[in-house]
Amino acid sequence: MTAPARTFFALCWLALLPPVGPVARAQDAPGAARDAPLDMVSLNLDGAPLEDMIDLVAHHSQKIFLFQDRLKQVRIYSKGRRLFPAKDVFSVFQSILELNGFALTTIARDTPGEVIKVVESRNMRRYPMRIYDAREVLRDPGVLPGWDEMVTITFPLRYGNAKEIANAIRPLSHPGAGGQIIGVEGSEVLVIVDFGPNANRLVQIADQLDRPSPNPAREAVLLRRAESEGVAAELRRVLEAEGRHRVSVVTIGPARGPGTLLLVGDWTEVQRAKELALELDARAAGAGERPSDGKGK
Repeated sequence: MTAPARTFFALCWLALLPPVGPVARAQDAPGAARDAPLDMVSLNLDGAPLEDMIDLVAHHSQKIFLFQDRLKQVRIYSKGRRLFPAKDVFSVFQSILELNGFALTTIARDTPGEVIKVVESRNMRRYPMRIYDAREVLRDPGVLPGWDEMVTITFPLRYGNAKEIANAIRPLSHPGAGGQIIGVEGSEVLVIVDFGPNANRLVQIADQLDRPSPNPAREAVLLRRAESEGVAAELRRVLEAEGRHRVSVVTIGPARGPGTLLLVGDWTEVQRAKELALELDARAAGAGERPSDGKGK
């Protein structure tokens, strides 16, 4: 390590060591600015080895870090010297890791010193992660961990189309760091994989997008063979089984015999109901029979 680097890390160690007697201050360290406020750390990171930064953060946070030998070759490059609150040093460390393609994953919490592994961001999805329900996150965002842990959140939508909302918020995820957003059509569920704070942001945005349409879709389906009451009853049964609750089925015309179905609601579910209605009508025409209306007549 060069002499300037040794001076820099000596300064940081002095500033961050737990106080014994009087409170340790950044300005008490040799060479520090005399007007530095309490609990501030002066960081000059240009050319400093990342391994030394890990040593510094490990001492300050009382955490245990595991990392590969090749990480020792990484150096930090920045311009400018500034003061940071001591409490923000860990956030600065996480930002440095992110810029260099690394992330943190906690592997042991119930130990005197929390054990954290430094891994490549692109491999984060290989590690076990906790699964949360979006409704739990919306009630209390504080349940999610920080940037050192990737999570999975399932979000059952009430009104929106999962694929459309997934496409809308995907640019806000961290795909290079292993983030992923999947829209499961049919069940209309979003699956969000990202680091805790960003996963929370994605859930909040998805919740804002999951709103009923002010102009519901309407489709009139003319049945040529099947009885409208029978098709309507079968449609309601199938849509209920598929978890589609955002479309209404209304019969228009005679109670017996072919008629017209009016479908009103979410566009995606209306299209699915229309597809099913036409399929049932074609099936009745091919069989030469009409679906029963369930009344036994």
